[in-house]
Amino acid sequence: MTVFSAEFGVCWVFWMVAWANVFGNAPTTRGPGVTIVARLVITFALGVLTFLLYSYVLAGTVLHEPVVAGGVHGEALGFLNWLVLWTLWYVLFLGSAGLPAPRAATTTDGRAA
Repeated sequence: MTVFSAEFGVCWVFWMVAWANVFGNAPTTRGPGVTIVARLVITFALGVLTFLLYSYVLAGTVLHEPVVAGGVHGEALGFLNWLVLWTLWYVLFLGSAGLPAPRAATTTDGRAA
């Protein structure tokens, strides 16, 4: 059970890295406080969802990993650490190839920020 916090943490780190570097780090048009809170809430929710889907669905049914506690299968650390590493390689060395270029941020009245 003590490893679950680390497993969730790596899920959250994946989404923080991906959100900032692959998905344009939205929202970008609000004030700094609202922007930071929104990004934290969005990436936290995606981290929780990823941890739950991996532990209860993917690890048990697809990867056939053994049950570790209370219906939770496998260990997300290894798989998601590799996913974070490959995401960083994709962003840093391939320049997010295949994704559209980030749009310029605009203010609430439509002007460029």
